[in-house]
Amino acid sequence: MKSSLFTRRFAIGVALTLALSVAAVVWTKQSQEIANYNLLAASSAGDLAAAALLLRRGAQINSRFGGEGQTALHRAAAQNEVQMVKFLLDHGADPNVADADGNTPLLVTAYKGHLEVALLLIAAKADLDVAESRYGITPLMEAARKGHVELVGMLLAAGANRASTTKDGRTARELALSGGNIAIAEMLASR
Repeated sequence: MKSSLFTRRFAIGVALTLALSVAAVVWTKQSQEIANYNLLAASSAGDLAAAALLLRRGAQINSRFGGEGQTALHRAAAQNEVQMVKFLLDHGADPNVADADGNTPLLVTAYKGHLEVALLLIAAKADLDVAESRYGITPLMEAARKGHVELVGMLLAAGANRASTTKDGRTARELALSGGNIAIAEMLASR
């Protein structure tokens, strides 16, 4: 009798331990996803205190979220949150993680024309010549197309390849011309 009581208690103890372990795993997965999502939101808003807290609580700095697959660095770069970009890079954000369309934070920055953010990303060894997956556009091409003269100069000075072509064979110079950005087209031809 004594042994069956012991066996029963032992079995109940094992069952409870397993149940709690499963609950902890489920909670961890859900809390991880929530922390990652909140890090994206904090990065978009430039909330350094929230981002620091979320990283301490286990948010993954390079996690990609949602259908767009953007990281916190993508969001901070898009919003021109210079201090947040610096914070994320200082805490290990990878400047070369691409979103679902193949856009890196530097390509997003080139589209927007954010000079300070571009400088930070270049200093962090962002790939200057990686092309997004749909059209094959590089950061230099995007900056040229959008008319961001200073950014084009910065990318060229950093070593961006002016000879790269899109999937349909166009260069940064041709994209600048098609966008009416004559000064940029001349800059690309002269260097």
